Amino acid sequence: MKFLSIKSLLVALIFTLVTGSCASQQKDSIQQMQPAEFAQLIQTEDVRILDVRTPAEFKSGHVRGAVPVNVQDDAFLEHVQSIYSDKSKPVYVYCKSGRRSMMAAEQMVKAGYTHVINVLGGIDALPANIQTKEE
Repeated sequence: MKFLSIKSLLVALIFTLVTGSCASQQKDSIQQMQPAEFAQLIQTEDVRILDVRTPAEFKSGHVRGAVPVNVQDDAFLEHVQSIYSDKSKPVYVYCKSGRRSMMAAEQMVKAGYTHVINVLGGIDALPANIQTKEE
């Protein structure tokens, strides 16, 4: 009986280590970028920017050149893949504060995107001069 209990414990421990390792690898493949660095980058380079907030949030103000795809939409990945079919090119992802963009980045990495950059702090941390509103 004691052997069975130890065996069960070992199996559970190995499972936890393996699944934890996979999650850690996924987060390690998502780069993080400071807001100031992102703001400077987009003023000098043409980059692919993904706004993962709701349509109403996007209309209230967004980064110039950003493409809106709501991460809470059931078809989020299908929309992203139809817009950004080349999964090897960098995609910069932001939301309001950084939580949803990290969720989106994790989904994108699982789907095979190899260069996903999460903008830390989201749009709340970005300077107003790189933002625009829909009229």
